Amino acid sequence: MSKPFSADLLRGLLDTLPPSERDNFLSTLPGATATQPPPRLLTVQTVAARWGVTSRTVRNWITTGELPAIKRGRAVRVPENALYSMDKKEAAQ
Repeated sequence: MSKPFSADLLRGLLDTLPPSERDNFLSTLPGATATQPPPRLLTVQTVAARWGVTSRTVRNWITTGELPAIKRGRAVRVPENALYSMDKKEAAQ
């Protein structure tokens, strides 16, 4: 079972980037800015368990763009704040 990336690991990786590249990367994350810490990243399985759906459903949402995700090699992580954004969309419908 995969675990979410730890915030310390992500901060360590971000610290290796030049400031302009770091800010550019952070601006691509939903809800993150250069002055805020990066959001907690969740596995597809964790998201599926929280929403009570299958992992395949979560992957379909990612593929169709309904749910933002970060892909690094084979690892796919969903920013935790993306769940809140999707929750608001569901409530509005």
